[in-house]
Amino acid sequence: LHESDDAFRLGVLAMTEMELYSQELTRKHGMTIALARTPAETTGQRFAVADLLRREFHEEAKRVIKGNLEVALSRLGDTRDLPIYYTNGTHVAPGADVTLARRAEIEHVFFPIVDGGNIFHIWLGEARPDPRGLMDMAMKLCRSTQIGYFAFTRDLTVCLHQFSEWDGRRAHAPVKEPERTQSGIHRPVHV
Repeated sequence: LHESDDAFRLGVLAMTEMELYSQELTRKHGMTIALARTPAETTGQRFAVADLLRREFHEEAKRVIKGNLEVALSRLGDTRDLPIYYTNGTHVAPGADVTLARRAEIEHVFFPIVDGGNIFHIWLGEARPDPRGLMDMAMKLCRSTQIGYFAFTRDLTVCLHQFSEWDGRRAHAPVKEPERTQSGIHRPVHV
């Protein structure tokens, strides 16, 4: 989506066509068919593998697939569980060299197209930015974009046994039971 204006326009066109088709199916079948952008990593992987397997798509797919293409090509045909994928949904590719402002400029266009499941991720990594700066950024996103849902996320190391957390990823956190420590990006799940 970020690599050219043509890529962006094609993304908007494809999503708009899918939304119109979902509305047509809703009318035709008398039940709601929603176009939602939800996490679907297995779909991104499955499509990438399928395109590599098809002779007519193989070369073009190699140019845009993300992940470890070398390993995937060496194991192609042996398994379909390969370390490759296409960028998920209407996100700018996670590793894209674009500013946060440019990412918002691109992704906000898709929020009114889909019926739900859309989120704008603001990855903070290990940083602890000024709370006022975060609030200003949040207010600017709300006032000047179509982004309906966003999250500030930072890396943490968490020890649930000791009810402790530390900034960033820690290989050696000062805990009694390191096997009960989790590092990375976390989201609580309430059961």
